[in-house]
Amino acid sequence: MTTTNPHARPAEQFHWLVSGVVYRIRPATGFGTSEISSRGQTVTITAEMLHEFPALELLGDADAQIERWGEIRFAPGSWPEGLPAWTPGTREEADAYDAARREAWAQISPQDRDDALREVQRVWGNGPATSRTLNKAPASQQRPIGNRSR
Repeated sequence: MTTTNPHARPAEQFHWLVSGVVYRIRPATGFGTSEISSRGQTVTITAEMLHEFPALELLGDADAQIERWGEIRFAPGSWPEGLPAWTPGTREEADAYDAARREAWAQISPQDRDDALREVQRVWGNGPATSRTLNKAPASQQRPIGNRSR
């Protein structure tokens, strides 16, 4: 497949803005021909991908992607430096926070560990919420649970 899209050429790169998109990278001749996107992932285009992943024709055309999928899924070039790959409030954010804390606690030197934990606190604050309140109504307005008349 030849393309007129200047962004969709072998050796050019694009990055994913969403996670969970299954895309084909090689002809279906066996296992392992598809991958699942991860937000922030940078992919280098191959000649095979141009044949197997025709949606690359939309690379760099945000309007066409929105028309087709209702969102922009990928963009030309590598993932922007310093931009987190997670979206606030998602599982990816919680995973990134957990990984940062594990890495900080893995520091052997107490000084290095303290510095790393301070950096986690600076970047993440108190971290993502692990629970949420579903009912904020006063107790007098809440429906009783079970039979409380005993």
